[in-house]
Amino acid sequence: MILFLWILGMLLSWGMTAVLFQKINLAKMLICGSSIYFCTYTVVSGLFMWVNHFSIIRTQLISIVIFAAVSAAFIFLAGRNIPKIKFKIKEYIPLAIVLTLCAFLSSKETAGYYNTDQDQGLYQIRAMYYMGGNFDNNIDFKEYYELVNPYERELFKTQLSTMRGFYRLSDVDQVSPSSVAGVTHGIPTFPALLALWGTMFGLSNMNGMLTLLLLLMVANTYLISGNLGHKVITRTIASALVGICPIVMWSSKNVLTEIAVGMFLSCFYQLITESSKKKLGILAALPIVAAAFLHVTTTVFMPVVVVSFGAAYIITRRRDYVLGMVCALIGYVSGVTMMFSRFTKYTVFNYQVLFSKTNGLLTEDNFLYIVWILMILLSIVVIFIAYTPIGTKIHLSCKKVRTTKKGCKIGSIVFLSITLMVVAFFLYKGIKAYRQGCMISRLSIMGILMATGYIILPAAIIWMILLRKKIIRDKNKLILACSVLYCAFFYCGIMWVLVYYYYYYARYFTPFIFIFVLAGA
Repeated sequence: MILFLWILGMLLSWGMTAVLFQKINLAKMLICGSSIYFCTYTVVSGLFMWVNHFSIIRTQLISIVIFAAVSAAFIFLAGRNIPKIKFKIKEYIPLAIVLTLCAFLSSKETAGYYNTDQDQGLYQIRAMYYMGGNFDNNIDFKEYYELVNPYERELFKTQLSTMRGFYRLSDVDQVSPSSVAGVTHGIPTFPALLALWGTMFGLSNMNGMLTLLLLLMVANTYLISGNLGHKVITRTIASALVGICPIVMWSSKNVLTEIAVGMFLSCFYQLITESSKKKLGILAALPIVAAAFLHVTTTVFMPVVVVSFGAAYIITRRRDYVLGMVCALIGYVSGVTMMFSRFTKYTVFNYQVLFSKTNGLLTEDNFLYIVWILMILLSIVVIFIAYTPIGTKIHLSCKKVRTTKKGCKIGSIVFLSITLMVVAFFLYKGIKAYRQGCMISRLSIMGILMATGYIILPAAIIWMILLRKKIIRDKNKLILACSVLYCAFFYCGIMWVLVYYYYYYARYFTPFIFIFVLAGA
């Protein structure tokens, strides 16, 4: 039943993708449609977990209804034509070779199964829990109620409170069905993906979902490269570099969320770099919402998402990018609220880094209130700008900067200054680390440098310096350049300055390795 629903859902997702694109290559339809399917599945599963009514079949059915309803609405109500699917696959043959290589490497010698002392083991346990038909958010222990001695009961509860990876609801003042009920480490939307694959193809093949997510991320990289105007050889090299990147490949062999976040982000960039004439701005919000329901990392990435939507709107004057931004903001804050309300202790624990960086300005008590207020205000502001003459004035002013000789010169100087300041910042970090006796190789930016083969990051910087005038004129190149600067400065310079164990903590860079590779291609 689940396998049948998955096949039906994939077919409808491909069909919906074709309807939204109108004209699309068969290979692109399969890549985009598959990515959209798993994004939708994640969002729907997260919404069901929010109200504690998740099940694999229920999530699949709602996803199917969404795909069918959207397709029907665009064909019968919006007047879209029957899509034209091109069967020219010659330019995708190199990608097929790269994907075959990546699939072989990713599925070879995977990590296997972990105990509860590792995040991977807890994700696998929750996935098995779902595969067995136990869909409740809360895990209870029947044996506790068989204990008669009060001392034994207290000892039982004490042991649960000290268990790593298990959070008793009563310990964090959450509404609990019993005094021993709790949740496992992590947000279960990721185990829901594992459970979907494991239910269809068996427990031993459950980790195959990670290989599939890797392949989709690599394929999306190929498509983004095409949207940037790269030649087939450049697209092939870029996608191959992402696929065989050591930390990316390692993440695909281990049951960790970063490979899923990376796929969602690559899907976002693929959609937002498509031609503005296709009006895919709202659809581009879907992967961001999916990431928001999957992992707290999305919070750190939201500023560059807003900048990307904003840049796309200012350059093209297409309001669907503004609506996409609003959908992404609402979806993001909904995902965060779900995490805080249902999986409080894990979520608060992961936000401690952000709380500490703000010196107490953000706390677990005020974070949700502040985020909701900011997201609502920002949504109101951007809608007001887009639907009033202010938006036209901003568009014309930016157009003058991009098209006139004087404006382009000023814009390129500003962009060059920002780029050089980021470079100077990391040179300062390196000198400071050396003087303090810290290994320079432990700097996060060095992790990015090593993960991309030492030449990609310098090539990206050179690209931004030499071609800065072209960058500020082109929507896609501007989005990519802003993303590179943000990820380098904020992730590597502020949030994760040091990486002590490369093949574990450097996994946090997995989701945006493709951004650096594309910039240096």
